[in-house]
Amino acid sequence: MKKIYSVLLCFLMVVFTNSASALSDWTIAIYMSNEDNSSTMLEDSNIDNLLKMTKAISPGLVNIVVQADRGKLISDYQKEIYKNPNYRGALRYSIQPNSLVEEEVLGEVNMGSPYTLWNFMKWAAVKYPSKHFCLIINSHGSGVFSPYGPGSISDSKPGSVNFDPSRFVASDGTSGDCLTIFEVAAVTRAFRDRLNAGKPIDIAAFDACLPGMVEVLYQLRDSTRLMVGSAGKTGITGFAYRAITEKLSEEPSISAENLAKFISDQDYSQLLGAWQTAKAEELAFEMNNFARECIQAMKTTAKKFVIENLATYEDKNRYCDIFSLASSIQEGTCNFNGASNQGIIRAIAGEILETLTAANLREEGGNLTVAWPQTTEYKAARQLYKALEFSAQTNWDEMLDLHVLGIK
Repeated sequence: MKKIYSVLLCFLMVVFTNSASALSDWTIAIYMSNEDNSSTMLEDSNIDNLLKMTKAISPGLVNIVVQADRGKLISDYQKEIYKNPNYRGALRYSIQPNSLVEEEVLGEVNMGSPYTLWNFMKWAAVKYPSKHFCLIINSHGSGVFSPYGPGSISDSKPGSVNFDPSRFVASDGTSGDCLTIFEVAAVTRAFRDRLNAGKPIDIAAFDACLPGMVEVLYQLRDSTRLMVGSAGKTGITGFAYRAITEKLSEEPSISAENLAKFISDQDYSQLLGAWQTAKAEELAFEMNNFARECIQAMKTTAKKFVIENLATYEDKNRYCDIFSLASSIQEGTCNFNGASNQGIIRAIAGEILETLTAANLREEGGNLTVAWPQTTEYKAARQLYKALEFSAQTNWDEMLDLHVLGIK
């Protein structure tokens, strides 16, 4: 009997050893929301990116899977490439050498629902297990001020999340929805706890406009190790997917830090950064100190401060580049109306610059923004903004209340 047990034990050891050695280092899960009622440019570009990836991947080294929905409009390019160009729902693919393999036909799904994102991530992790996981969300973007759908600034409960990963929900083709940062954080936390042994996912990368914000970094600090995102608007062609695939094929055991840095380094606009969420608490602490001193300056002088040479993004200048903010204060291109704590504010600005540099894996470029809205927009987004964890842990929202709206 002991001999039988010994043989069985040896057999199990061999099975587990072979299984562990066969486990891929990386699963790259790309979530592509192509719905655009006005143009086919995003979908056409993403088709092109996927086909380029099939030319660059090496067999068996990494897992690259995609969930992509289709927009309402059909281009001539789509008619040429798609097997069924009139199909308008979502599909799941795997990227294989010289082949975009169709794995599942999903029908109509709401890509703006956290359940749809969760089901895709769960499917990717279970069917393609690996040592490391990278989520890429490819879509249009608006920063933290999500304009529509549940939990957005237009909802009766901004910042709310309707998501329970313990139950199955069939999602239909609901229109007018988008993933909020609250929903992305809820899904990545569920992934951490239920599918990743309590460990944060390695990389959350946003191939979209305006996600490179300190508020986003802070919201993801406990569910994601690294965040890749642009402070400004991005080109329609998106990430350098072929180059990323080639890098993974050449170096399948690449570290999360080096992969995130490589993704950001391919962006020549200098706006895409690769950020360590471990630095989010430190950066929030310094931003809070800055906000408190600015509030003190405004209260003691009874005047609003003015900071010049700010780099802002989006049409309404709703987001301010933190580096330009802190640099302007360091250089003295600001007016705090003779407040007695101007020296303290300048010193804090220096600390912010140091932490920004330490948090960014990209050696040159990579900006991070913070909310800096004008009056009308802040009134509309104020309730949502106050629901952010960054707002709960800092006085930045109170500073905006006073500086933008005059609320003490």
